[in-house]
Amino acid sequence: MKKRILACLLVLAMMVSFAGCGGSSSSEGEADESASVKEEEEEEVSAIVGAWECVGIDLSGEGTYMDADEFKEMMELELTDFMSLSFWDNGNGLITFGSAFMQSDDPDDVLNLPCTWTETDGKVELAADSDEKYTCSFNEDGQMEFSIISTYTSTEDGEETTVEDAMSMLLERTGDPDKDNIYALDFNFSKEKTSLMSALNRGGGYLIEGNTVYGYYDGDRLAMMEVKKDGDELTKVSETILKEDVAIHYLTKQGDKLYYTSKVNDVYSGVWTYDLATEEDTEIVSETVDYLSVTDNYIFYCDGDYHIYRADLDGKNAKEVYDGAAYYVYAINDDFLIFQDDADNETIVIYNINTKEKQEVSTEHSHFPTIAEGYVYYSTYIDDVIYPARTNLATGEVEVADYELTYSGFYIYDGKIYFNDGFVISLDKWNNMSANAPSTMVSTAYLFVDDNYCIQVGLSHYILYSMGGGDSSIYMMTDEDYAKIAED
Repeated sequence: MKKRILACLLVLAMMVSFAGCGGSSSSEGEADESASVKEEEEEEVSAIVGAWECVGIDLSGEGTYMDADEFKEMMELELTDFMSLSFWDNGNGLITFGSAFMQSDDPDDVLNLPCTWTETDGKVELAADSDEKYTCSFNEDGQMEFSIISTYTSTEDGEETTVEDAMSMLLERTGDPDKDNIYALDFNFSKEKTSLMSALNRGGGYLIEGNTVYGYYDGDRLAMMEVKKDGDELTKVSETILKEDVAIHYLTKQGDKLYYTSKVNDVYSGVWTYDLATEEDTEIVSETVDYLSVTDNYIFYCDGDYHIYRADLDGKNAKEVYDGAAYYVYAINDDFLIFQDDADNETIVIYNINTKEKQEVSTEHSHFPTIAEGYVYYSTYIDDVIYPARTNLATGEVEVADYELTYSGFYIYDGKIYFNDGFVISLDKWNNMSANAPSTMVSTAYLFVDDNYCIQVGLSHYILYSMGGGDSSIYMMTDEDYAKIAED
């Protein structure tokens, strides 16, 4: 992608120099006026939010802009097909290089470059995974001046020199950005939402909501435990057995209702709800199901063929929304899903239910997709070796950590990632995993624990269970505590 953008920029610059056209004097005057940027009054940062269309372009770098007619006459291309921009209020953006930029006769030959935008000292700054630099500002007419600055090495008479070229466009806002685009989504999940997604990936044995823990209890029971936190110290307030003789999986919650699947003889049988107010449990889907997640308005689950279905919160009006085999299914919201796509080499994708478009997140066979702090974390297979990996959901950049895993499973909780290999590491130490991992080896991660009760993250399970005897103090364990448990 990076080389293709630079190559197109160089070709366009050569075409302009051969044409010998710098634009008419009238367009130059209009450009000077339209490109003047307010200095006394700072633009609101929200001015960038929207969909933008190209209406003027300076290919020469001389501050002379051509309008659409001049561009078409010189280049035999439509300016509206050159470039468009979209920026959302969540800080995400998308630069679309159109067929005119790509010098292609195929209107579908476009190149999409994700980016992010921030405000620094009253100015909008752009960042993208690209060798080029991108800048933007706004003029008095509300137009955006968008510049692409490329740097490359030129050799002349055996000497190398660094050359910097700039191309600038004028763009006008045409409306709101596309709400169905993946970059319209807010991927800054809360810690609780990340914890729930991570737990659902591993069977969904429990969920944590504020000071209340719901979970699969010792002896095939659904239980609820309320805790009170004071710093790192947690005290058990109460505990309630909600339902007996049930194997709980994919436990989640919406409003006053718990949603879960029941497992009998290793087969997931139906979707159930437990009403915390009335203490009633109801089967709302009576068929073999796997995977379950709940949004504000729908439940999502897989049937026996692992096709994805969406139904109302009462289980009615079920409709197939994806007809391929899907695993690790999680509903980001009512319209977007993330899952492992069996038809696409078991890579991780984000799927738009309305448009049926898939956005690839991983490029290799991958497992356990979990969204945390703007990334999707997953384990990926490269040449039959398992590595931890993550994709920046704003830029699309993929990072593979420098650590070989024996097992692919992991769990993310409160800014830390727990691997089945037996080590825990903070997410902010991701880029130095090999150096940090050995110092925090654990055999089992305990999230809540005392002499009576604990939530345990083991190699392949999550269980809320009784340990018997002792007092009722509950606490989060430190890394030293984890290391001590591992030794014992």
